[in-house]
Amino acid sequence: MLFPETGYGGLQRSRNLLKVLSKYHDIQLVCYYRNEDKKFVPDIQLAINDLKYYCKNVYVIPHELNSAQKAFRLLKSVVTRTPYSANIYRSQQLLKKSLKLISDKSVDLIHSDTIGMIEPILSRINIIKVLTHHDVESHKMHRRFENEGSFLKRIFFLQEYMALRRYEKKYCIRYDSNIAVSEMDKNRLKEIDKRINVNVIQNGVDCEYFEYQPRDETSRELIFTGALDYYPNSKAMV
Repeated sequence: MLFPETGYGGLQRSRNLLKVLSKYHDIQLVCYYRNEDKKFVPDIQLAINDLKYYCKNVYVIPHELNSAQKAFRLLKSVVTRTPYSANIYRSQQLLKKSLKLISDKSVDLIHSDTIGMIEPILSRINIIKVLTHHDVESHKMHRRFENEGSFLKRIFFLQEYMALRRYEKKYCIRYDSNIAVSEMDKNRLKEIDKRINVNVIQNGVDCEYFEYQPRDETSRELIFTGALDYYPNSKAMV
């Protein structure tokens, strides 16, 4: 959910890109409304009203999974050797809505903001397909495997890493463009398969919002605004 201005890394980047793209293109936004989104957006209509300022249409897909449903998707991932991080966000409603929107021939490009969202319908999409990688998911999972102390968690992270690696290798080449946030991530994707077409759009700063204020004296202060429930961020802070 790209509302409000939370400062959460991936979501903030996507919201800023949305704001810029809306100046030049008509955007049809399809997004999830998850349990965790309700902490910031208890009234979904506030989010829709805000996002409609940038989008021609906004379609909200409820995505609420209880513990039993999450456990089932985890078991499914183990049995099918597919990534849990892809299965957890799989939604037939989102896939059907996406196909319906592109069927009227007015949509020129479909952009998936993370891997695992639209891969089941890629073969049915005949327009430009773009995928954003806020991280290289398999690389991130391998780091978790290497740094985890719990034996059982290490087994899970290793299985998830291998599943993600297979998934990325199978599907990333099917996108016309894969957007990476750095040259390092671009190289990591190329290591998976040299045929993957990767373009880099680096993270940036809104210099109008964060106007530089000079100081008379330098200091060793550091402001970190990322989410600490996100493993790479919490690991970096430690």
